[in-house]
Amino acid sequence: MVKKVRMVKKKKIAWEKVIKKQQESETRRLYQNHLKGITLFEQGKFKEALSIFLYLLSQDEIKKSPALSVEMLRSLGGVYFKLQDYKKSLDYYLEALKRTKENLSSFKAVRENIKKELAFTLMLKLATAGQVETALKLCEFRLRANPKDIALIEVRGNLLNNLGLWEESILCYEEVLELDPPSGLNPNTLIFNSFLRLGAFFVPDIS
Repeated sequence: MVKKVRMVKKKKIAWEKVIKKQQESETRRLYQNHLKGITLFEQGKFKEALSIFLYLLSQDEIKKSPALSVEMLRSLGGVYFKLQDYKKSLDYYLEALKRTKENLSSFKAVRENIKKELAFTLMLKLATAGQVETALKLCEFRLRANPKDIALIEVRGNLLNNLGLWEESILCYEEVLELDPPSGLNPNTLIFNSFLRLGAFFVPDIS
């Protein structure tokens, strides 16, 4: 009887080791997939990254972990943002924010970042829907809490530009240059449109 008990214990220990090894192997595989998704995202291959993140979110190990699921939901919010599907981007950011409520103290910093990403997405959704003034109000609301946030200041400049308030938009871009001189003028922003419309063909000296 004692011998049987020992054999059962040995089998149980051996089986637990097999299960643990399998779980570690699965965790490693999911982690590698996540890294691949991030790499694709950084390379601008958003649809490929989207496919990986959606697959990862469907996995039980990810679903069971608040930290991992929040990370995947944020990743999906970011991918849809890049694909200019602002509705889906908002949905995923909101879901990520909802999941952080399971442990508010652990997710304090993450929640702030998600709120910021959420605000940017909502601003763009409003702007592309023709509600530029509403987007501007949201931007200015966020700026009251973070008056030196360079990204928000630049977005405000772009929104003002869209409304034809070019002189005010230039003040925003000048503030961006003052706060972050090394960035220079970004050709992808609307700053050059503002300069051209005002006949201001100079480029500020930022050296």
